[in-house]
Amino acid sequence: MSEGVLIAVPGGVETLLRLMQEKAQSGAQDPYVQQLVDIAAPNGDVPTLYDWLKAHYGYAPDPSGTFNLDGRETYYEELLITPSRIAEDYVTKGVTYSGDCDDLATLSAAMLTILGYTSRIAVVSFSQSGELEHAYAEYLSPEGWIPFDLASTKPLGWQFPNTRAVYLNI
Repeated sequence: MSEGVLIAVPGGVETLLRLMQEKAQSGAQDPYVQQLVDIAAPNGDVPTLYDWLKAHYGYAPDPSGTFNLDGRETYYEELLITPSRIAEDYVTKGVTYSGDCDDLATLSAAMLTILGYTSRIAVVSFSQSGELEHAYAEYLSPEGWIPFDLASTKPLGWQFPNTRAVYLNI
C-alpha cells in the first residue's frame, strides 16, 4: 500500500514547502506513481503526460476551516493530497481528484522525475509583497526550465510574467 495520505498542514508556508518537496521526492519512488506515469504517458512523452493529466485532474481550491485528523479537529491553512495517494486511488479504483496548485505541482514533479527529467516545483509571487501565491512544476530540457502548470488554462510551457519564485528541487 502507498504511503500517500491527505495531509492537513496546520500552519506556516515553510511547513508546506518542506512537505511538497518531501512528497514529490517520495512520490517519484512510489510504484503507484510509476504505474500512473505508464498509463498517462506510455511513450514517455512530456506533452502526452501534460495532456493526459489536464484531461483527468482539475483545479479546485482547498476548502477552509478545520479538518478531522485522527479523531481530532485540526485547523489548517492548507491541505496537500500526495502524489502517492492520487496515483494509488487512480490505479486501484479509477478515482481522480481535483486539487489546488500545490497538489498538482507535487504530482507533476514526481511524474516528471520518473520520466527521467530533472524537476522542481516553482512557488511564485505575483505581487510586490512577495507572498507565495501559486505553485507549478518545471522540468529541465535542453532549452532550459519548462513550466508544467496543470492549474493554468494556458498551454504547456507558458509562464506567468513578472513573478518572483522559490524553487524546490526534486
